[in-house]
Amino acid sequence: MPQNDLQYSMETVSSTSNSSSRNVARPAQSRDAMLARPKWLRRFSRRHKRILTGVMIFLVVSLLFLLPFFFTPAQKYSSSNYLNFGRVSSNSPLHGAPFDGLLTAGVVPKRIHSHNDYTRTTPLFEAISLGVPSVEADVWLINGNLLVGHSNKGLSADRTLSSLYLEPIKSLLDHCKSINNGTKRGIFDVAPTLPLTLYIDFKSDGTSTFPVVNQTLSALRDAGYLTTYNANQGSSPPQYSQLTIIATGNAPLSMIQALNPRDIFYDAPLDDIGNNAYQPSLSPIANGAFKKLIGASWLPGGKGKGKIANLIQQAHAKGIQTRFWGTPTIPVWARNRVWSILLEAGTDWLNVDDLPAAVAF
Repeated sequence: MPQNDLQYSMETVSSTSNSSSRNVARPAQSRDAMLARPKWLRRFSRRHKRILTGVMIFLVVSLLFLLPFFFTPAQKYSSSNYLNFGRVSSNSPLHGAPFDGLLTAGVVPKRIHSHNDYTRTTPLFEAISLGVPSVEADVWLINGNLLVGHSNKGLSADRTLSSLYLEPIKSLLDHCKSINNGTKRGIFDVAPTLPLTLYIDFKSDGTSTFPVVNQTLSALRDAGYLTTYNANQGSSPPQYSQLTIIATGNAPLSMIQALNPRDIFYDAPLDDIGNNAYQPSLSPIANGAFKKLIGASWLPGGKGKGKIANLIQQAHAKGIQTRFWGTPTIPVWARNRVWSILLEAGTDWLNVDDLPAAVAF
């Protein structure tokens, strides 16, 4: 073999040998590098890593976008003590000087409804002491008595509509009248013309419960404390007095419509607010289930704000106030954000479980 060919062959063998050595060494190095990585990382292929990286980037960007939206400091919406909502003329005086012995001296009423008020340590009085002018009692007709409770289990004979609400309210109104030179006035010192609103949520059969409720209101009716509508007023709003009664739940619409004069009013459904039957003379207030009507559409990108504003505008065009119930209670940022959205849209009442939090809002 010629010397040049021999030299070429030797170089080729040498080159091949070195290449083979390098190729053999690589797997060992790769295995060592892989073993040095955490176990959870070794389980992911390159494709999985790319997917995970994309998801993490998306979450970080989303969080940065949403944080300013959700954690914007809440505004003070309900600081005004003039909450007659157009029921009286705009120049109606607010009595700033406390009346001697008045429970609510210095308490500023706010746009808050005390949901399931009877579950509180001191029903009615806790709400009033915090400036909450709307309370709610769930009522069951049991053996001729109107017992208060969320379900028909665990009812107590000493927790009646009269003992928890009607009798204390009359005593408070009688006291307010006596220290106001015999002139009737509302419970709240700084808003003497603001009525207290009592929702009576009919849990038992409405047809049989209604006559008993109507009769039980006699003492307040005879004292002239109940907001009343007379048929000769036409479509005018009712004449507001110191206490407005709103029947809800299983309350019988036809029996309330038949009342004349009418001092028990019907809680109109917001999702049917276009119905001509619902006028202030029958339904001064309308309610709507937030979850059913709005759901999660209040979140960014949803159409919830528009839905809320549209329902409120329809009700207000009739002179009817609004209240949305079933709003989020947790987490706190969601609760506060929904409260802000509702108040910005012009709702009249916040349906509230945590009264101190709402008062401070």
